[in-house]
Amino acid sequence: MLDGGVMEHNFVRESAGYLRVDPLPSKAELAKYYASDCYQNPHGTYSSTYTLEELEHKNIRNEFLFRVFTAGLNEVRTKSFLDVGCGEGFLLSTFQKNGWNSLGLDFSEFGVASFNPHLTDHLIVGDIYDSLENLINQGHKFDCINLGNVLEHVLNPVSLLVDLQKLMDTTSVLSITVPNDFSMLQTYLHGINAIKGQYWVAVPDHLNYFGYDSLCETATQAGLQSVEVLADFPIEWFLANERSNYSLDSSAGKAAHFARVKLDSLITSANEFENVKNFWSAMAKIGQGRVVTLVCKKLDS
Repeated sequence: MLDGGVMEHNFVRESAGYLRVDPLPSKAELAKYYASDCYQNPHGTYSSTYTLEELEHKNIRNEFLFRVFTAGLNEVRTKSFLDVGCGEGFLLSTFQKNGWNSLGLDFSEFGVASFNPHLTDHLIVGDIYDSLENLINQGHKFDCINLGNVLEHVLNPVSLLVDLQKLMDTTSVLSITVPNDFSMLQTYLHGINAIKGQYWVAVPDHLNYFGYDSLCETATQAGLQSVEVLADFPIEWFLANERSNYSLDSSAGKAAHFARVKLDSLITSANEFENVKNFWSAMAKIGQGRVVTLVCKKLDS
């Protein structure tokens, strides 16, 4: 299953509503896969270089997310942040610059060392589950925890969310970001033959496939309550135009990407913070955006 080749995959729908690949790989198979070269070098959303425009977009987006995630934590004195699967460390850097004690977890130091080397001392490298278990056993608590593009990879999403709550106080928040997959837009595009197959299916990288409703239900089953939801820019809108359809014509991909960067930066950097937040929230609720982000607290808090 973990050969990464092109093949058909079977899915089952879990009680929370999300789809997962069937059968699942073993924990040993996944550990071997994540230790392979593809997770020690640029892949997927990671790049070997970024333009100044892309870096500015990351800064704008992460400063906006920082404001959303910490909106109810102004009175917290310790201001501790945990980024689970911190990747290249851009969000970790944003929290650090804003005065938060920040810690990142990842399978590899490649991303942080490449783009935010000043944060390597704030990084724990290794199996994320082992790192989380150690933090729990040591009695650590964090005011804000980010789980960005991790839940789609794990064998048991609900179990991971339950474990993360052991690192939360009653006032802590947990932000969860996942790809918005098998969406209404994707289904429509597939139905009119505007795309080459189900491009969002990425086994073995992605084992679970969420949308807004199923992410909310997954969080509820884990004992969490949603306090905010956000989308990002719906780059897949470009697939509805034959001249910008990067699925049928890969040469259109770069232009679509940079158009997304420009428009996302323009919208997110607007001065009316509440209106911008409401815009991205509405986009998520109608199933648009390439990713969906849920900000949660403990259900009993």
